[in-house]
Amino acid sequence: MAADPFRIPAALLERIAESRNTVVDARGDLEQLVSQLEDVTSGARAVWEERTEKWQDGDRGQAASTWLENLEELVDNLNELRSAMETAEESLLDPAASPDY
Repeated sequence: MAADPFRIPAALLERIAESRNTVVDARGDLEQLVSQLEDVTSGARAVWEERTEKWQDGDRGQAASTWLENLEELVDNLNELRSAMETAEESLLDPAASPDY
């Protein structure tokens, strides 16, 4: 009897499952990192805003503002990466959910 051309070999299903698990684990680590960076950013922004306008407009205030903007941009980029990882996770087959795909 000929092999079913639509049946994915078990070895490939195992590799897909391993890849999916890797993406899931990495996304979890990334979510933790983003959460921590958001906390740091929020706290630093609050400290910056508590400073006087004169300090904010000075060299140190401007440097702090630039640092905060870079940190906020990093968080935005990591959130985009997190979305891409969610898409990758969804696009990987879950062999347990559909073993006869």
